[in-house]
Amino acid sequence: MHTLVIREELYEKNRWIAESLFKACEEANTWAIQQMRFSIPIVQTLAEEFLLDIPSKESNLSSIEFEDLIEVKEISFSYPNTKVLVLNNINFDTMVAEYLLHPEKNSYKLDYLSLDYLNYKMVPIEDLIGSGLHQKTMAEVPLEDISYYAVEDADVTYQLSAILKERLKKNNLSKPYNEIELPLISVLIEIEKNVLRNKSDLVIGIGGGRSVDIAKMIGFNIDKSFVSIPTSASHDGIASPFVSVKGDRPHSLVATAPLGVFVDVDIIKKAPRRLLASGCGDLIAKITAVRDWQLGRDKTGEYYGRYSADLALMSAKILMESSASFSKKGLNVREIVEALISAGVASCIAGSSRPCSGAEHLFSHAVDKLEPGVGLHGEKCGIGAIMIAKLQGQDWKKIVKTLKDVGVPTTAKEIGLKPEILTKALTIAQSLRPERYTILKEVSMTEKKAVALAKSTRVL
Repeated sequence: MHTLVIREELYEKNRWIAESLFKACEEANTWAIQQMRFSIPIVQTLAEEFLLDIPSKESNLSSIEFEDLIEVKEISFSYPNTKVLVLNNINFDTMVAEYLLHPEKNSYKLDYLSLDYLNYKMVPIEDLIGSGLHQKTMAEVPLEDISYYAVEDADVTYQLSAILKERLKKNNLSKPYNEIELPLISVLIEIEKNVLRNKSDLVIGIGGGRSVDIAKMIGFNIDKSFVSIPTSASHDGIASPFVSVKGDRPHSLVATAPLGVFVDVDIIKKAPRRLLASGCGDLIAKITAVRDWQLGRDKTGEYYGRYSADLALMSAKILMESSASFSKKGLNVREIVEALISAGVASCIAGSSRPCSGAEHLFSHAVDKLEPGVGLHGEKCGIGAIMIAKLQGQDWKKIVKTLKDVGVPTTAKEIGLKPEILTKALTIAQSLRPERYTILKEVSMTEKKAVALAKSTRVL
């Protein structure tokens, strides 16, 4: 999809240019449809359904509406004052769907999906315009070639949508896609539209984890700098480039690292104490996360960044060293926030969530999957870290002491987690992210083993 834009001052002086462009587009559309009937029979039906309504001069070119084509019901924009093309009523996105199905992939571009699912190689854009010093503009490409390229995109998208919808249904991902991911697209588009319309240079996320995550995504999508201003400190997401995506296959989405993190300690102090304690649970989790990362290095040859790993560990160790003092004098908000920011920076350096997220996080995500709403993220990570530390051969008792000192729950009962949910979560945790090596790869976790582990660490 491409948009033709005319400078406002030029439009006011020479309105005939806009009208001529619309007429040219209409003629090109008619010609393309005729060509498709002869050369591309697969998309003939689509072409015939593509009804373009060119507004009259009296309507001030206020909108363009298309019939229900593939999965986009309406495309509209205001002209000439609004410079942003807005897609409304989107009901399918191939990239988002594939991300839910395979969060471990490096690319979700249409040409890659076409090869994976259709075994069809699309025409590369370089075949049309070349590359490097000899690259052409689209205006220099024969119209017949452009029409084939554009229609191919539409046809592949159309075919993929049917396949991916079925895959989502088969993997029980239709609900999180339709109720979580898809509505978020509309929210992001609306905010992005306002940011671009106002010519803003900076996206600021103010609030809790969700607000900061949305700001990250917007900054990433429109290539704008992002600043984090948290009002609570319940996890290290305030400083990391990752967005936590929930659902049947929880994962982290790489977005934008904050240009800066501005924390008003007095505001953080006013947030419920439980949120800050949860942040401590997330910090403790770095001990087991880094050990899992080391296992991945030793067992699979995975990249291991010593500096980022040490930075994440330092954040956890500072908490452990200060916990006795926190128990007597109360939580030091500044020290905890600084540790959370350091942990987020560790992820930025590593280019992944590896230094901060291991089997204990998979356990937390598994609980979210089985019984959403039970406990805070950091609380579940803390409980998970106790059990995972024992599996790893680490000093889990020291983790328990630290968590108790700072007021983080150390048992399932304290957060309302049912024993059967806890044991089930341990058995399915690794399956949520099979590509990530953790200690759970080396343990054939059964419900019997899970019960024994939880009882031996006094979690149950």
